[in-house]
Amino acid sequence: MKNESISLLGATLTPLSDNDLDKLKLSKGVKVKDLTTGKLKSAGIKEGFIITSIDNQPVGSVEDLTDYLNNKKGGVLIEGIYPNGMRAYYGFGM
Repeated sequence: MKNESISLLGATLTPLSDNDLDKLKLSKGVKVKDLTTGKLKSAGIKEGFIITSIDNQPVGSVEDLTDYLNNKKGGVLIEGIYPNGMRAYYGFGM
C-alpha cells in the first residue's frame, strides 16, 4: 500500500497530511514522527521535522525516501522544515 508509515534510520516516517502541506505551503514531504536511537537522531533531527529533499532530490513520499536511502553510500544531506517554519539542513554518513 502507498504512503504508509515506515521505520528507517531510527525514525518512524509518515506521509504529510493535506493540512500540513497547506499550512507550510509545501507540495510534498515526509514527516519524522517518532525518533529512537539512530542516524537521524544522531544528526540532530527532532520529531516533527519534515524532510523535503535528500541530496537536492525532492522527497514526495515515504517510498521515495526509502528507495533513495537503500541505494545510497557515503554522505547524505537532508533538507527540510519544522512545523514552526524554520528551515534546517542535516548531514550524516551512511
